[in-house]
Amino acid sequence: MITGLNYMVMDIETAPAVDCEQYAEEIKAPANYRDTEKIKEYIGEKQAQFLNKAALSPLTGRICAVGFAMKYKDTEDPIVEMAIDSMGDNEHALLTRFWKEYALLNGRLVGHNIRM
Repeated sequence: MITGLNYMVMDIETAPAVDCEQYAEEIKAPANYRDTEKIKEYIGEKQAQFLNKAALSPLTGRICAVGFAMKYKDTEDPIVEMAIDSMGDNEHALLTRFWKEYALLNGRLVGHNIRM
């Protein structure tokens, strides 16, 4: 536990953007594939791989939830909040709310795999 200062613990969740497929490269089966079913299977697998990784890219992903807990040094319990965008059209509002809360905190930011 961190003591003696204000801090925020945060986690950001991402999902594929609604329009992410427009950024996918054209997928073609290797030239030695002749069977139509095998070609369809290969292309389907490559499309699934693209979608599985789409949430991790700034071009193909979107922020869908931000969870954070703020602990002020002079309070007993943390304040826990979660901002969720289920429709996929409000990423800007999620980030604006998060950064406003952090700016008001005037403390440290704690998260997993973050760099500041």
